[in-house]
Amino acid sequence: MSIELILVIVVMLASKLGLNSKNSRIATSKDINREKQTKDKSDKPAGGQKFRTGKTLTQAETPDELLTKLRQRMQNSGLELHPEKTRIVCCDPKPRRNPNQHYEFDFLGFTFRRRGARRKGGGLFTGFLPAISNKAKKSIVRAFRSWNLQRCTSLSIDQIAKKINPQLRGWINYYGKFYPSEMNILWRILNKRLVRWFRSRSKRYRWHKTKAAKVLEQFKQRHSYLFAHWKMKKC
Repeated sequence: MSIELILVIVVMLASKLGLNSKNSRIATSKDINREKQTKDKSDKPAGGQKFRTGKTLTQAETPDELLTKLRQRMQNSGLELHPEKTRIVCCDPKPRRNPNQHYEFDFLGFTFRRRGARRKGGGLFTGFLPAISNKAKKSIVRAFRSWNLQRCTSLSIDQIAKKINPQLRGWINYYGKFYPSEMNILWRILNKRLVRWFRSRSKRYRWHKTKAAKVLEQFKQRHSYLFAHWKMKKC
């Protein structure tokens, strides 16, 4: 190795020794040479905005009185709560039941209620979680009916997939974010409608429902990429 090459390597190593989070791409949290700065404790009380006193949330003993105060406050602001859509809901995941209380509510197409779930590290727990609501399911089933797939015998299965996949992806991306297993019943309904289309298109399986379902299932295993809902688990 020549002396010039050794000098070049020495210069490069010397330039790297002076690098830190200020003059290089090294993140501040990964810079071992960075001096840790400690903040002095303030005499100000923790929490709350300036000129405002902080408050701790506590469970209301009489929720009906809280709802009455909320209605009055909204009326003072020129607003009004919907009498049917506004209610007090118990979000406690514990299995306590009272016939005079509500334990679930719908919001933006999701139903929030007690559900079993799996932790990332393993194990099961019960939480208050959202999933697609029954109203949204009925709306999607009505959309399935409006497609009239059993009458689209002039279209191939690729053309049908191209026709309905955009709408399927929209439902999956929105409702499938939380508890996607609740949508499995919708995919079973859609698969049955595809079987009806296959029976209407093929004379061989027109009067053989079970055989047609098996053939379509085998086709799905080989071409799971064709329909958007076929890519999901347990569809």
